[in-house]
Amino acid sequence: MLVLSRKPQQQILIPELNIVVTVLSIAGHRVQLGISAPDDVRISRGELAPEAPRRSLSEETRLRAVATAFRSPA
Repeated sequence: MLVLSRKPQQQILIPELNIVVTVLSIAGHRVQLGISAPDDVRISRGELAPEAPRRSLSEETRLRAVATAFRSPA
């Protein structure tokens, strides 16, 4: 698992999947996130859908997308 620290208005990008996660606000122990993703990308809260099916991408493709998203700029 990759663990990142972000401040309000900072983003996490997953370009291969065209997903942008933005930290909207932080208040106490609550973090409000905004997620922009294509309509065909299913987004669910983990506690509401623990058995939700994963997207039909291979595990290798998923890992490559995440690794690329968090690669340091050269």
